[in-house]
Amino acid sequence: GGGGGGGRRRSSGGKLAALYPTIRYKLGKCLKAWHATDVSARAIIVPWQPVFAREDMAVFVTRSIVPKLTQCMQDLNINPQDQKLEPFRAVMAWRDLVPRSEMETILHEQFFPKFIGVLCEWLSSKAPNYKDVAAWYASWRHRFDQGLLESTAIRSRFHQALGIMDAAVSPILGVPPESAGAEAAAAGDGAVSGGGVASSGSGVSSAAAASASAERRFAASTAASGGGAASAAARVTSRKTVAPRGVRDLVQQLAEELNMLYAPRPGRFSASGQPLFSFGNAVIYIDSDVVFVRDPKTRDFQPTSLDDLRRLV
Repeated sequence: GGGGGGGRRRSSGGKLAALYPTIRYKLGKCLKAWHATDVSARAIIVPWQPVFAREDMAVFVTRSIVPKLTQCMQDLNINPQDQKLEPFRAVMAWRDLVPRSEMETILHEQFFPKFIGVLCEWLSSKAPNYKDVAAWYASWRHRFDQGLLESTAIRSRFHQALGIMDAAVSPILGVPPESAGAEAAAAGDGAVSGGGVASSGSGVSSAAAASASAERRFAASTAASGGGAASAAARVTSRKTVAPRGVRDLVQQLAEELNMLYAPRPGRFSASGQPLFSFGNAVIYIDSDVVFVRDPKTRDFQPTSLDDLRRLV
């Protein structure tokens, strides 16, 4: 035959092709008890990649591998003081086999909420070391390959982190609160609208510019604040009063939905010892699954629902 059917012939395998669905079924059954940190499965699956048709391989990986990687990323504990990277590395080892959209979804939904949550906890501690925070941010960013960093979904999450970091150092640098994080947020605006994933050269350039700006801000803030406290990272994982992850995630999701700045106010705490956050123009804190918002007139904090918070801002 001619060269035009070469790709299809390679994946058809002649008479053997009739066995491929059975082979995929048996591989899928073997993977039911598999955990993603067991690297042996990859060695078994990889040789089939050039054999199965691309569409069949994508369906097989999405059904049998992606749920395991999702669970593995859920198990990842982000701890700046003692980071165990095995779950993250186990997931990323599959990035050349897993459809890009599926990998972006895993990271967007399972990794970044925890990453942003820890960042907020760290910045809301009493004396965060901004130089350490910047180095921690950079170390995680370097663990993503260039293809993922050019994805709009992933880039928007890193810009969200940059916006929070900018907002945290703005009081130290004398930047008006309403402009805090605007540069970083603008670079990632609309990045995940409509559930789509895209990338653009201008967006990547904006990302680099925002990154450099955040690093300069953090360098200046470290000097202005005298360097902060070296033990701040330890307090991130030892705080007893941190709100349950679910409530913080809901507030964070609401901020993203409204395209609203949500960032800690460094060194500011409620009477009960909870860290204060800016939510747009409002000031809030979370205590025992309840969101409290400050009344701009009385300056007192009152419990509120997410619906009321949405209407307020």
